[in-house]
Parts: sequence; C-alpha cells; structure tokens
Amino acid sequence: MNIEAVSPLTLPSLSLRERRSLPECAAVYFVLNSNDEILYIGGTVNLFQRWLTHHRCDQLTNMGDGIRITWLECSEPGLLPEIETALIKHFQPTLNRTPIPVSAMPSKVTVTVVLTKEEKDRLQKLADVEDRSLSYLAGKFIREALHRAEPKQTEEANNKEDAA
Repeated sequence: MNIEAVSPLTLPSLSLRERRSLPECAAVYFVLNSNDEILYIGGTVNLFQRWLTHHRCDQLTNMGDGIRITWLECSEPGLLPEIETALIKHFQPTLNRTPIPVSAMPSKVTVTVVLTKEEKDRLQKLADVEDRSLSYLAGKFIREALHRAEPKQTEEANNKEDAA
C-alpha cells in the first residue's frame, strides 16, 4: 500500500454524533476536526464496535461540532497494525500517544500504579509494539484481569452460600 496516496478527506465519513451508523468492517480510521486536521488514527477489526466505547470519545465530543470519522476499509485484518503504524508515522496526528485528560473522561478516574523499573520497561516495550500509550496498556491489562476475576468471585460466593 502506498501510504502517501491515502487521503483521509476523500474517504467515507460520518460525524462523531453519527458513529452508531458506522459499518461493521475492519478499517483504519481517522478522526478529523472542522479544519480537516487529523487528530487521531486508529485501527480495528470492527469499526462499529470500536466506536461504541472508544477511549477518546468523551475528549473528542468535548471538542465541539465538526469532529468526524473517516475510514479506509481493510480486506486483510492482519495488516491493520502495520497500516495503522505507517499512517500514524506519515500523518503525525496530534492526539495519538498522548494522555487522555481526566477532565475529558467524566466516568473514569485516575489510579496510580507502582511498578519496578523492570516492570515499567517491559510494559513500555509492549505498549510500543501495540503503538499505544503506557497508561492505555496498563488500563487494558487491569480491565482484562478484572474480567477474568469476576466469574471466579461469583462462583466462590455461590459456593459459600451453598455451604451455609
């Protein structure tokens, strides 16, 4: 793929408010403001699902009207990370790899995690491979751990009730 030939302005697009009408397809997506500045680039195997809970949605909504999502469909989902990384390097969007302001996340809180230097370095390497921020990846791991722990806790509580 010739990255320089990709023009987000000519791709299909919907306003951020219309995100529930996005197609269910593998795609690299661009978030643009009313001045056609590329704010963010991401990749997903399901564009519709990704934008139901996007981690930047509150922040982008707070930027006002004129925010829109354009997308480039990808017939080979396995290539998404490579294409996304190349497009980020080429376009240098302003929000990629920047922290999400807590004020833009009214339903979220900040948690401080203490790691050894080795643990932090290992986590940073994983974040770099996924082209994500350190805090995004740490949050992802915590959410996954909570999801795995919840069925165990429910089962343990049920066993205690049965024993009583």
